[in-house]
Amino acid sequence: MMNKKVIAVALALVLAGGGYAQNDASGKKVKAYMVSDAHLDTQWNWDIQTTINEYVWNTISQNLFLLKKYPEYIFNFEGGVKYAWMKEYYPLDYEKVKEAIKNGRWHVSGSSWDANDVNVPSPESSFRNILLGQEFYKKEMPMIEKIATDEESELIRNIIKTRKDLEFANNNYEFADSDLIDYYIYEIKANQAKLNYLIKMAKIKGLSVHFIKELEYRLSTDEENAI
Repeated sequence: MMNKKVIAVALALVLAGGGYAQNDASGKKVKAYMVSDAHLDTQWNWDIQTTINEYVWNTISQNLFLLKKYPEYIFNFEGGVKYAWMKEYYPLDYEKVKEAIKNGRWHVSGSSWDANDVNVPSPESSFRNILLGQEFYKKEMPMIEKIATDEESELIRNIIKTRKDLEFANNNYEFADSDLIDYYIYEIKANQAKLNYLIKMAKIKGLSVHFIKELEYRLSTDEENAI
C-alpha cells in the first residue's frame, strides 16, 4: 500500500513539473535540455567482477545502442578505471566508445582514476588519483586533449561572441519599443546566420562538438582571469 502511495505522489510531481516546464509565467513555451549521465560505484554492495561483468558492460552496450538509435543523444560517464576495464574486457566496444568521444556524443566526465571519498583519504591520495586518471586519458584519448591552433582559437572566440550577441538581441527583442522591433529582428537573423556559418566552418576544420565546448570553457576562463 505504501509503495502505491509513493508511486502516486511521484507521478503527481512529475505531471505537475511537466506542466510547469511547458510554459513560463508569461505563457511562453520553453525548452528543457537534458544530457544522460551514469555514475557507477566501482565497489559498493557488489564485488569488482560484478562491476566489470554486469555494470560496465550494461553501460557500454545500452548507451552505444541509444547513441545509434537517437542522433541527438549525448552521454556522460566518469572514472578512468572503468574505461581501462572497457579496454581490457570489451576492446571492440571500447573502440566504438572512443569514436563516440571523438564525435562529441560520449563525454568523459571528471578527471580522476575513480570517484573517491574526499573526507578520509589524504590530499596526496586525491592528487595521485587525479594524476593517474589524467595520464590514462592523455594516453588513451588524445582527442579530448587536442590543442587548438591560433586560427581555431579565433574561430571559437567568434562563436562565443556571436552566441552572446544573439542572446543579447533576443533579450532586447523581448522588451523592445515598437519602433525598434524591426531592428532587433534584423539583429537576431544576422547573428543566427553568422553563428550557423561559424559552426559550419568549425565542422569543416574537424572540430568536434566536445572540443568546441572544451575550448569555449578554456577561453572564457582565460578571459575571466585576465579581467
